[in-house]
Amino acid sequence: MNLLNFVSQYPDESSCKAKFKE
Repeated sequence: MNLLNFVSQYPDESSCKAKFKE
């Protein structure tokens, strides 16, 4: 997955970090 796409899907930093940890 492209990092830019990842950030676009998870603009909320908390959600992004939660997904990244999983």
